[in-house]
Amino acid sequence: MRKTVRRSASLLFILTLAAAIVFPTVAEPLAQTVGDDTGAADNETLLAEDYQLSQDVSSAVGEPDGEDLVKVIVKVDAPSLLDYANEKGITAQEAMLRSEGVRVLNKIKSLSESAQKALSPYLVETGFDYNTVLGGFSATIRYKDLSKLEADARVSQVILSDTYEAPQAITENEVNVDELTGIFDSS
Repeated sequence: MRKTVRRSASLLFILTLAAAIVFPTVAEPLAQTVGDDTGAADNETLLAEDYQLSQDVSSAVGEPDGEDLVKVIVKVDAPSLLDYANEKGITAQEAMLRSEGVRVLNKIKSLSESAQKALSPYLVETGFDYNTVLGGFSATIRYKDLSKLEADARVSQVILSDTYEAPQAITENEVNVDELTGIFDSS
C-alpha cells in the first residue's frame, strides 16, 4: 500500500513538473497565433475592449441597400410603464393596476397609433405593440426610409432589428430501424 502511494505521489510530481515546463512553451506561441497583441502585462486582466477584430464587422455582414426590407422597433417619445413603475418604486404589475399606470399605457398607445398613422406611407407592415419596457411598435420598412422615421417628432429612437431565417423541419427519416425491436439495423 505504501509503495502504491509513493508511486502515485511520484507520478503526480512528474506530471506537474512536465505541465509546468510544457504549458508556457505551448501557451506563448498559441497566444501569438491567436493574435494576442494587446500589449498587456502578464499580470493584467484583459477585458473585451482590449481585443481588436481583424476586420470591420459591418463590412463582413454588409449594410442593406435602399430597397431592402428591414425590421425595426420604433420607440415613441413617451415614458414606458417600467419607467413609471421604477419612478414610483413599484413593480410593473402593480403599475398596471393603478389609474396613473393606465394613463401611461393609454398615452403610449395614443402616441404609438398617431406615429403609425403619420408614418404609414413608409411602413410596409406593422408588427407588435410595446408598452412595458419601452413604448412603441415594430414594423417592416424599406431601409431608405429609416431616416424619415427617425425625423418624426413622435419618435425618440428607431432600432434596427436582427432578422433570422426560420428553421426548416426535417420530414424524412432515412434511418434503417428494425420494425420488431425498434433497434437500429446496422447490417
